[in-house]
Amino acid sequence: MARSIHIASIAIFSGLGVAFRVLKTYLTPAQFINIPLVFSFVSGYFFNALTALFVGLLTYLISDILIFPGPWTLINPFLAGIVSYLWTLACRKLNSLTEIFIVTFLSVLLFDITSSMAFYLMFGFNLFNAAIISVIGLFLPVFGGWMIGVGPITEFSTALLTCLLIKKGSVVKCIGKTSY
Repeated sequence: MARSIHIASIAIFSGLGVAFRVLKTYLTPAQFINIPLVFSFVSGYFFNALTALFVGLLTYLISDILIFPGPWTLINPFLAGIVSYLWTLACRKLNSLTEIFIVTFLSVLLFDITSSMAFYLMFGFNLFNAAIISVIGLFLPVFGGWMIGVGPITEFSTALLTCLLIKKGSVVKCIGKTSY
């Protein structure tokens, strides 16, 4: 029974993540929320780190294939899985939504910098230059970017949505356990 719930939760959260990411991509080219990470973080919070790992991996992999696969498809699914796994382990020890917000913000920041660095390394940049360009790219347009400050906006909105879903989910979870 526990194994089937685990598989079903991975399928549901991955499916939601893919559907919302694809919908967002068709509505706007701007990314203000990292949808795959939101769903993998929330799944990790309510289930476990392994669920978060698979939701992050599958959501990025499937949605990238549906939207537009590229070199980032080799990096982002695995990175999302690892970051989501570590996020879940870190958040198990936290007591408030404020702490979860901070850890989420920093986790998305880590994901953004690391995925950009890996992308630049893939194209021949050395580690130092890849790191510098990745950090600058959070605030200023680089290599085809067009928005200023998209990094902090994405980190903030992803952390905020994650915390809102956790709070609402916790209320639903508590109501579901109430006996009359």
